[in-house]
Amino acid sequence: MAKRKCGALVVMVQLVLTSNDGRTEQETAAPSKQDVESRIAGLDGIERDLVILYRNDSHFAVGGSASGRLVASCTFDNQELGQLTSGGDPDAEITVMAGRQAGDYPANQVVGLAEVLTAVDAFVEDGSLAVKVSWKRS
Repeated sequence: MAKRKCGALVVMVQLVLTSNDGRTEQETAAPSKQDVESRIAGLDGIERDLVILYRNDSHFAVGGSASGRLVASCTFDNQELGQLTSGGDPDAEITVMAGRQAGDYPANQVVGLAEVLTAVDAFVEDGSLAVKVSWKRS
């Protein structure tokens, strides 16, 4: 657990990384940036298709395959969702396996590994949405 100072207030930050390997869920408390990136890069969309990073009440989820079709979202309050977006056609649909379920996503919500890693790095660093990538909020 790391401490971050906000003025005189000390805020405790806890990062927990969970993922599945097709059979069991793996949990890592206080994962490093490399732990997170390695788990995401290891997604194959078949046996390993979901990584969730928890940061206190917030979470960042990535599903799919690191070789091409990923979906990623982030919420800070379980009310408003930030969905990572790409330049894909919002009217076309792409099927992505995430969390052991196939889902049809608008093509503009299917992103590549580079975008996901940029986004998750900001979340790991300070709990924010990365400004170098595009988000749709709902």
